[in-house]
Amino acid sequence: MKKSKLFIIILLVFSAFSTTNVATAEENTNVQTTQYQQDNVVTLSNEISDLTFEQIEDNSDKLTDEINELTNDDFDNLMHELTIKNSKDYQTLKEKLELVDVEYEPTFKKISEFAPLTIEANELTLTAYSTKRVGDSFWRINSSWSSSLSEGRPASYDLVSIEWDPDKASYYGYNVSSSTKNPTTARDGSKRGSGIYLFNSQDKTYIALDSYAVVYVTKKSGSKLDYGTKYTHSYAKTDVTISGEANFEFQKTGKVGGFTFNLLAKTKESKWTLWDDNTLSW
Repeated sequence: MKKSKLFIIILLVFSAFSTTNVATAEENTNVQTTQYQQDNVVTLSNEISDLTFEQIEDNSDKLTDEINELTNDDFDNLMHELTIKNSKDYQTLKEKLELVDVEYEPTFKKISEFAPLTIEANELTLTAYSTKRVGDSFWRINSSWSSSLSEGRPASYDLVSIEWDPDKASYYGYNVSSSTKNPTTARDGSKRGSGIYLFNSQDKTYIALDSYAVVYVTKKSGSKLDYGTKYTHSYAKTDVTISGEANFEFQKTGKVGGFTFNLLAKTKESKWTLWDDNTLSW
């Protein structure tokens, strides 16, 4: 009996140890896979940015296959990398992407004084652009944002909308950045039938913003689609702690034919808003 009990105890301990090792191995594999995917995206982004037109034409089949094999997450991440971190002419980038069967319509605007009461001479870059891979049945309306410096007094989560003309396009889906540094999450999609999807951008103290959100749409009518993105940043007026989701209200006065939103600042909180828009031809 004593030997049997001892054997059972040893077996249970071994089983628990093995299970822990398996779980740890799975977590490590997931981390490695995510890093491998990110490295692939960065490598592909650098290739497209650095190669000449002639080099892209010579390797167009290979590059097109690599792009088409990307998951939706990785493709959206690639377009963010190219749009925000590419310092070259965006018309050149558009023409390069055409060679690998990607439709790309960029804009590029900046706001100075990211948070005028906390950090001076800071910048946030916001751009609305559209993309479509060959073979996809839907178009992507992308919003990317990035700041060169960071916020010293973050308040409620920032709010970001992607807005479109609901008479011209139907909602198909959405995607957000998987970055843990600046988490972006879906906030409210209840008015997607009215041409708006709302996202949280979680700015953190002394961490520069660098993230994106994407809405997928299908064509409903017309040859063009007007769309835009609004970024409303909130910050504390004084050295107080304010956090959590921001309050807001939907409004029917969107600039591209659908709904928009208004962030309702809390006590001791202020805000500014940046807008960018574009037109998709399809």
